[in-house]
Amino acid sequence: MIAFARGLGISIRRPHFAIAIWLVDAALAALLALPISNFLHAELNHSPAAASMTTAPNALWWRTAREEHPDLLGNFPEAAASLFSASGARGFSAFDDSSGIGAAFLGAGLLAVVFHAFLLGGIFGSLYARGADLTVFAREGARRLPAFLIVTLAAAGLVAAIYHFVFYASGVALASFSSHLATENSTRLIVLARLASLVALLTLVKIAADAIRVALVERPDLPPVTRYLIGIGSALGRLGPILATLLLWSASTALLYFLWSRLNVSSAATTTGGVVLLVAAQQVFIFLRAVLKVGYYAGLRETILRRDAVALPAGIPEAGA
Repeated sequence: MIAFARGLGISIRRPHFAIAIWLVDAALAALLALPISNFLHAELNHSPAAASMTTAPNALWWRTAREEHPDLLGNFPEAAASLFSASGARGFSAFDDSSGIGAAFLGAGLLAVVFHAFLLGGIFGSLYARGADLTVFAREGARRLPAFLIVTLAAAGLVAAIYHFVFYASGVALASFSSHLATENSTRLIVLARLASLVALLTLVKIAADAIRVALVERPDLPPVTRYLIGIGSALGRLGPILATLLLWSASTALLYFLWSRLNVSSAATTTGGVVLLVAAQQVFIFLRAVLKVGYYAGLRETILRRDAVALPAGIPEAGA
């Protein structure tokens, strides 16, 4: 709790971190905004559903549009939904038939991996160097991009392996057993147990990857391999506090999404002024989400450095000073 609160304080005092994340989100969204906007304008200009689609998406209209334009998304929605189905997805081959905007979304996801490594390098590097502007942020992000990208790709590979063996392969192995269970609830319990195991292992991977990033920045005096081991050790040694920080961030983000859904700002987007209000509200929401994200990473660093529990003795400078 204390570490996450300190992280939020750092995020608020250094808003350029959240601004950088907001700009990257806007850049990635722009890759999809134009084709989606062109399609909607072309289809809705002569559709009686145009007025209602502004305030509440019409599922029937979307289904009809996909049937008329099968190359719009391909099988992307079904492939994404199959990831957490009872059987799971066999692998990346499930997305082979993605096309149009669906394929563009996958391409934007690959770019997001690179930007994610750059942003985290900028955040952790600026905190270590005590930089307070975007120049330091950009310098540190570019400087630490290769190392952070290796961590991100390694974590992604580990995530794919865990998903395959823990969720998909277990589903295949238990398919015959599940089909002979007496009740449907028993089958659901097995699926939930597999899903819980998957979430728990993926959480450990994320915590370990984030701790390694902190060690790569905070311990430049050690060889790279040793810093990796230090990061893993920090993750295991402070698993409880780090997990608490992660859960607080997740809960805060979920609360933000809940408030956004309850505000129902889109209902006002029936006029030009309403559309402007909707766009402005969306950008405020995205910025607040970025503030929470920076708060988590700053709080994680505070947790690993034990600044929330152990006071440094007099005469010993803080890390990064």
